[in-house]
Formats: sequence, structure tokens, C-alpha cells
Amino acid sequence: MILSFAASAERAYKLQPDREKILSPAITEASGLAVSPTNKDFLWVGNDSGGTPEIHLSRTNGTPHGAVIISGARNIDWEDLASFHLNGKSYLLIADTGDNNAARQTSSLYIVREPEISAEGKIISGKIPIAWEIVFSYEGGPRDCEAVAVDPGSGKILLLSKRTEPPILYKLPLRPE
Repeated sequence: MILSFAASAERAYKLQPDREKILSPAITEASGLAVSPTNKDFLWVGNDSGGTPEIHLSRTNGTPHGAVIISGARNIDWEDLASFHLNGKSYLLIADTGDNNAARQTSSLYIVREPEISAEGKIISGKIPIAWEIVFSYEGGPRDCEAVAVDPGSGKILLLSKRTEPPILYKLPLRPE
């Protein structure tokens, strides 16, 4: 049993880009990818730092389907997206948690209801509000975080530091009191 596992662990897959599958040219530095919680044929993609606070919709085959502006949000250094269900509703979490220069005193997590998508893949509204925002700081000073996950069962958001050795796993409540 162990030998079988060891042999299969040595197999490496060679990824080849599918040039037919191009995401929107507006995605200049993808930094976050989440499968739509309501339609598994669609992906939400976020751009990295400094751009418009918007997320882009694409089919899983790469066909772009537009963008949605997150009203009231800022894109200082967006790093990741997560999708989840909570109380029967679909949400996206946008992590504005990047900090390459270790200079940010606070970071933000924007939670939005997933934008409505028609059966044809058309975005119903081009602008959506923030459902709630979590502003936080790290104990011990700034951290660069480029990975986030949501565990709705435990009601926690998980964040993983990038530049600390070993990386540090942080937890925040999904719904702060």
C-alpha cells in the first residue's frame, strides 16, 4: 500500500495553457479565483492591487461575462477570493490583505452577496454593495497575507501569512459581534 502511494506521488503532470480559453483582458494581474457558489460553470476573478474595486465573471471555459463594481470598497492590495453559503445565501469574500512592504496598519475583508447571474451568464447588476466589512490588524505588526478561506460551519475566516517562517494561520469570526 505504501509503495503504491509512493510511486503515484512521483507522477508529475505537465500543464499546457489552453490558448482558446482567455479570460477578460481587463484582468491584468489575477489575484484571487473562486467558483460561483450558485453556478459551478462560472468563476469570479479579482485583480491585484490598485485597480478598480471590481470582480470579473468568466465561464469555466474562460469566456468573459463582465464585471461588477463593489460599491464602497477600495482595492489597496486585493489578494484572494473565497465563496461560501451562509444561512441559505451565497457570498463572496474579497481579501484586501496584501502588504508587500509590511506598511499597512489595517487590512480589510469585504463580504458581498454573490451578484445575480442569468441563465445565459449575464450579470444582472453592474454594481453591488458590501454586505459587511471586517477591518483588522495583526498582533505583532503588519503581515502580508495572500491566502484566505471561509469555514461557514465554524463561523471562521482563515488567513495565512506569506512572509513569516513558518507561515502563521490566523482566524477571525465571519460575523464579528
